[in-house]
Amino acid sequence: MKSPMKFRRILVPTDFSDNSFKALDYAIDFARAWNAELLLINVVEPIRHTRMITDLSEILETRRAEASEELAKLEKQTRQRWRNCRSEVHFGVPFEVIAHVAETRKADLIIIATHGHTGLSHLFLGSVAERVVRVARCPVLTVKVAESRRPARKAARSTARRKRSR
Repeated sequence: MKSPMKFRRILVPTDFSDNSFKALDYAIDFARAWNAELLLINVVEPIRHTRMITDLSEILETRRAEASEELAKLEKQTRQRWRNCRSEVHFGVPFEVIAHVAETRKADLIIIATHGHTGLSHLFLGSVAERVVRVARCPVLTVKVAESRRPARKAARSTARRKRSR
């Protein structure tokens, strides 16, 4: 039976974190399996509270240049593993830009890392991946790579209890 889905272009947003590199590993495997193009993007976020910043355009240009340099390195490394790859730097609110680029570049799939924030950090930081899932028109594969810290704490507490009870 022939699969109804065909992935020709896979969008991989990166913030240059270890988590996003793990999502890229998944994307390379998918690209190989489907002989798809990888489109790596980085989104330079707007700066909030701009009243206190006098030279905003210079700061944003510096951030864009740094992102372009990092993304070029990442594209070069990725090309060693999968030749059909290109990259773009964008400016704006990450989840909105990711969804827009996916639509305009006709991505068939987005592969994005989650950062595993929970509790208050999730409430305040939000989740770019979660928002992308909500607004993107194509399928989104989220890659959960961050381990929850709770099991480690739980293990540390039980070890401490055992030591105290001796």
